[in-house]
Amino acid sequence: MRDGLLKKIYEIMLLAGIFILPLVFSRVMADPFWVVERFFLRFAVPLALFVFLVSALTRGRAELPRSRYSTAFLVFITANIAGVFAASNHFYLAGTLGVNLCYIALFYLVLVYCREGGNNPVKIKTAVIASAVIMAVYGMFQAAGIDFVPWQTTFSGRAASTLGNPNFLAGHMVLVFPVAFGLFLGAKGRGPRAVLFLSAALMASALVLTQTRGAYLAFAVSAIILAVFAAKRGAFAVKANRRIVAAGAVLFAVFASFYFASSPAAVDRITSTFKGDDAAPIRITLWKNTMNMIKDRPLLGTGAGNFHITYSYYQSSAMKPSAYAESDYYKSGHAHNDFLHALAEYGILGAGALALIFLIFILSNYRDIKDGRGNYYFKAGLLASGAGFITHGLFNFPMLIIPTAAVLSVLFAAGEAESPAEGAAAQIPHPVSAAVMVLCVLCVGISAQVLISNAYLRKAGEQNFLRNASQAERYSKQAHDISPWNEDNAYYAALFAEKAGNAEGSIRMLERVLSLNPGHWEASLNLFNAYIAFNRNAEALAAALNLYKISPYAKKAMTAAGYSLYINNRADEAVKIYERALAYYPGDFDILYQASASFGAVGDTARAVEAAKGAIAASVDNHGAYYNLAVAYYKSGDFKAAKEVINDMLEIFPGNKPAIDLKRAVEDASK
Repeated sequence: MRDGLLKKIYEIMLLAGIFILPLVFSRVMADPFWVVERFFLRFAVPLALFVFLVSALTRGRAELPRSRYSTAFLVFITANIAGVFAASNHFYLAGTLGVNLCYIALFYLVLVYCREGGNNPVKIKTAVIASAVIMAVYGMFQAAGIDFVPWQTTFSGRAASTLGNPNFLAGHMVLVFPVAFGLFLGAKGRGPRAVLFLSAALMASALVLTQTRGAYLAFAVSAIILAVFAAKRGAFAVKANRRIVAAGAVLFAVFASFYFASSPAAVDRITSTFKGDDAAPIRITLWKNTMNMIKDRPLLGTGAGNFHITYSYYQSSAMKPSAYAESDYYKSGHAHNDFLHALAEYGILGAGALALIFLIFILSNYRDIKDGRGNYYFKAGLLASGAGFITHGLFNFPMLIIPTAAVLSVLFAAGEAESPAEGAAAQIPHPVSAAVMVLCVLCVGISAQVLISNAYLRKAGEQNFLRNASQAERYSKQAHDISPWNEDNAYYAALFAEKAGNAEGSIRMLERVLSLNPGHWEASLNLFNAYIAFNRNAEALAAALNLYKISPYAKKAMTAAGYSLYINNRADEAVKIYERALAYYPGDFDILYQASASFGAVGDTARAVEAAKGAIAASVDNHGAYYNLAVAYYKSGDFKAAKEVINDMLEIFPGNKPAIDLKRAVEDASK
């Protein structure tokens, strides 16, 4: 009786987890797209695994089912662990490793459940399709301007649903639509056929409303593949199928035509692909930068979860210097291409294992179709789904979207369950089962800890909005204390500490940020400014050189590096940076002003004078440039010219103390 109860609890947890994961979200979390989903995955899957193991142990011993994917999974996880030798931040590596282990655990849980027979495979498919339909319907309401959730992000009339991003929703629809439509083609009975057809129609409609161009291509690829397999099976020879599919195709075409006819923004988004919009150049630059990362780190990559840290130092590698006139730094946490991202983050070994997993998926399901194993139309839907998912992954990153990647794992397992088992299941020793159960508890605890810390960070943001600086600092400090390995917690704790007047506390938190993510541009810049304010020149130099390493074409990076070198008595190195800066930003006041001092420090009076005069002409707030010009003349021995500049300066800026002191020194020297 106890075993039956545990199995029922396990079943409910598994099915509820699969159904709820794509639907759970929070618009108020600091990161609305991933925090809650990551928590739910790392909470629901370990908890289900724990109950499964307890249930299995009460019957004797837990078993690991044989699978064609097992070797590829093992290689992939080995590559994740090997990334410890490449990663800058081992906390992020552990977090990503935990997520990947959850995907694999989910695969085996679904595989075991489906192989138990009965209606279990149908329940799994129902959970996947039902949640996708709810997502589709919600997305359609959003596109129609009806949304009762006050999202912090503007979707501009595009369907985004619970995933909070139109591209994410499109990827999910691309994944599930072919499965639903394939099951419709093979279903018997009017009720199931009607439900599955309507489900597929809603998903296809929601996909159109996302206005995601890469997903449109992926949808076309999957539709063609599914149609080919259906035609081979003679699905369209059935009169009822022909009528329903033809009517559905016509209605879909009418719907899409009406939508684009009534939505100029949607048409502009599509036609801009051929007119040369910003999206294509941005993604091409991302890909080039990522390929430079891969070239330098081919074997182990950046380490799991460390892409965004390493990318900071490559974000300028394929950029034109002129791009930095608009922005100092171009941040990205992904390559906008699943396969390049995998190569960059996991290296050849990990990316090869992922490629092998997809290859096994395609070949095994195709072989099953040829050999007549399993549900033909479900297998055809899986192949079409996989092809669409891979196509979408060339332009986006559906593998990084936790609900979508989890559903992919579920579909992999459901397909594998309809194939003959690869030998007897492997017995799991009791100590291993016990160790896994302990890890499950730890995973749940750590996930809850991260979620709680994010809630405190949200409270800090609310207090900051209410201009209650001390409370904002307190809540952000609590967020950091609960989850000290999260760079966002440390960064916002630093910002709110500064607003509360706690400069030293802010500096400590900024230093903590950079210990977690050395490539954090904003933290490096803020820390540089703080060090300068406290005359901590040597530390300011380290922060400035890091800025220069991250973004060598940015004006802020060049002026910070040049100034720090100058005040640390390394004017000859500062001159080289200012020469480079002037080549990119000729006539810029800040660069000319600072460069004039460095030129003077190395005894290059002519260029010091030229730069100071240029700075004077570039800005009305130029007392520093006047001062540097006077100093240059003074050091060269031209006291008359120095006096004239000082007198001009005092006429414009009367009472300027440095000018008065310099005038006295010039007069003394000229006696």
